[in-house]
Amino acid sequence: MLPFVLVAATPGTAVYTIDSARSHVTAKVSVMSVSSKTARFPLVSGTIRLPSGQPERMSLRVNIDASA
Repeated sequence: MLPFVLVAATPGTAVYTIDSARSHVTAKVSVMSVSSKTARFPLVSGTIRLPSGQPERMSLRVNIDASA
């Protein structure tokens, strides 16, 4: 789950900041198709840039603190 907050941006580009207080990353790995292991990373930050009219130039930067 990655909630976003819109912040100031250059003209024509919307920049969203990932809301660290309400975001987390979950990863699930299958083990020999018999079982699976799930990891949750609660400390996440980053930004999403959406240039107006140029969806192919969208960028996503996410920082995950794997030590948490």
